Amino acid sequence: MLFEYILLILALVYIVNYGIRSITKHRYQIGIIKSLGGSSLNISSIFSIKTIIVGFFICIVSYFGMVYLNGLANDILIESFEAFINRKIYNIDIIKVRYDIIAIDLTLVMLITAISSFAPILVLRKIKPAYILKAKE
Repeated sequence: MLFEYILLILALVYIVNYGIRSITKHRYQIGIIKSLGGSSLNISSIFSIKTIIVGFFICIVSYFGMVYLNGLANDILIESFEAFINRKIYNIDIIKVRYDIIAIDLTLVMLITAISSFAPILVLRKIKPAYILKAKE
């Protein structure tokens, strides 16, 4: 279960970092769209959809990581425990896959992704096209 939470925390850090980086990277394009009459809501919907798609792919990767890497982590723990006690162990699982916990984790990732996708709205309202276009010259 600890392994699942580590993956969850890594996914959340990546989502937040992706959102911040995406806005700062496209600051000039945002300024141009706003100067052409694009609203902050239209621009933020682009970034929100982009962030939700990234969150969805993170859920897929996290699911496969939780399910398939669980066996690898289990084997490593069993081997080290066998070396510690100097005996062979058969038919034991130290880490068990619980699909209900995985479903809750992935739901939390998508929920937090959806919530974090609203952050661009706050940042985009502060961007003034005149300042961005003036700074580019």
